[in-house]
Amino acid sequence: MGNRVRLSGAGIIITDPEGNSYEYALRFEFKASNNIAKYEALIAGIQLRRDLWALHIHLFNDSLLIVNQVAWDFKANQNNLGSYKSLARALLQRFTSYKLTQIPRSKNSKADALA
Repeated sequence: MGNRVRLSGAGIIITDPEGNSYEYALRFEFKASNNIAKYEALIAGIQLRRDLWALHIHLFNDSLLIVNQVAWDFKANQNNLGSYKSLARALLQRFTSYKLTQIPRSKNSKADALA
């Protein structure tokens, strides 16, 4: 049967102003830490909303570390997280307004199940 490497993934749920939800499952071609998977999902969600011509965006993430790094410009101690943080912040500047809210992991189970 050969060895199967379990690759990483993440889930995204986008809800439009009318309350319609769209679910996306991401699969990465690389092994990602939990923080990197959360950043990948955040960045993909930002890009998806921009592609739908959204002007305002409210993002929810269960990682307090990522919310603090992106929303409050906390230092990213790991080198690879710094580039994710910079990209996320740059993408968010393209919106008229944005808000990033940390939610408990228990409230994010539907997105986690997509991963």
